[in-house]
Amino acid sequence: ISEARCESMESSWNRIQKPYQDGWALFKNPQMKLQHFISYSIREQVKGFGFYTNSEQRRLPLRRMWHMSLFVQIIGHMATMITATFESLDDVVSLGLDITFSIAVKLITFNLFSLIEIPPFQAFFILFRMVFLALRADQLDLVVDALDDCYRFERIGPGVMDVRATKRAYFLAFVIMSAAWMFTIIMFVVIFLTSPFWMESQSLPFHESFPFQLQDPSKHPIAHAIIYLSQVILGGYLLIWLVLAEALCMFIFLELACTLSVLKIELRHLLEFCNGDEVLLAREVKRLTQFHQRIIYISERLNDIFKGPFIIQLMINFALISLSVFEFLALRHNLKVGIAYLILMIMTLGHLSCWSKFGDLLSEESLDVSLAAYEAYNPSFGSRGIHRDLGFIMHRAQEPLVMRARPFPNFNLTNYMAILKQCYSILTILLQTLE
Repeated sequence: ISEARCESMESSWNRIQKPYQDGWALFKNPQMKLQHFISYSIREQVKGFGFYTNSEQRRLPLRRMWHMSLFVQIIGHMATMITATFESLDDVVSLGLDITFSIAVKLITFNLFSLIEIPPFQAFFILFRMVFLALRADQLDLVVDALDDCYRFERIGPGVMDVRATKRAYFLAFVIMSAAWMFTIIMFVVIFLTSPFWMESQSLPFHESFPFQLQDPSKHPIAHAIIYLSQVILGGYLLIWLVLAEALCMFIFLELACTLSVLKIELRHLLEFCNGDEVLLAREVKRLTQFHQRIIYISERLNDIFKGPFIIQLMINFALISLSVFEFLALRHNLKVGIAYLILMIMTLGHLSCWSKFGDLLSEESLDVSLAAYEAYNPSFGSRGIHRDLGFIMHRAQEPLVMRARPFPNFNLTNYMAILKQCYSILTILLQTLE
């Protein structure tokens, strides 16, 4: 049993660190072709971290017990955090601290629920009473596998070097951003979980209130030590898992933008590839038309799968930006405490910035497909059916692909600036409470 456990841990570690190994190898060897691409690599990381609840994982009894134990622990900690929040009503700064990290824990729990099917009799109407009863992880698997199939297909001929260079650039960008996010969250976790050692007013990383004051180290030192260890283990695990889960949701749109870029390159080199062969041109135009339609369908499916998380993401980021900036300014005279909220603020701003930038990139790439199809059009060569298919691609590409959860606006930099302006207004009101 111990050997099997060691092999399982080694396999999990290999899954987590493999994208960084692939990125380094691809950086040193530009001609290297990876077996899998971005979203597949992140999904393997999440699986390696022990919490990816698709039907395959749920069929494993031990894994399902592990998932349920996490739910029970999170719900228990949330109850004690909510109780502690009511105790901080007289202190604006302490109340802000409690709300900030309660939001963070709720965001984690919502992401857990958003990727798992919870049977009706076990459904917990926590976090905005929204529980996804559908098999979101299984639906996500279909999208990830479809994108991975698109990545593995490669048309040998003119433009193939441009395609490989594009895929390499996107994968390296993913690796760099993923590594930066992982480093930032680990730094934040270390600072936050060790806060009781350098903050006299704080005995636990998360402010929780237990019956009989079990969290008080002077009255119950053993109970306090157990609570502290549980917060460190569970909090560190879930915060790092959250980064991986968010990366899966976010970078899958980056891969979709890369797929659109590949489609543009193939369209621009279409006439050169066919070299006057009308039969080959008809076959390639039909394939590229279906390819474009498949990308549009994947985009619509992703917006449907992530509709709930998108809505929560906007509200949570709005609250976290306002509160983290407020807490940092309120504690600016105590840099040891304020630095944790400065990091949280930077992480939140960076997270929302990435979502917005990827939304703009997806829209720009989808609109450029129309121009690429026009460049592939030659009125003196090809049948009417070929011209009709190219016109169909141009028509479909007139409407940009977006990241959106109705009725909320699209994820883009314009709306991102609007959110920041609203956060500034809320921040001004919060700061007036300190005067």
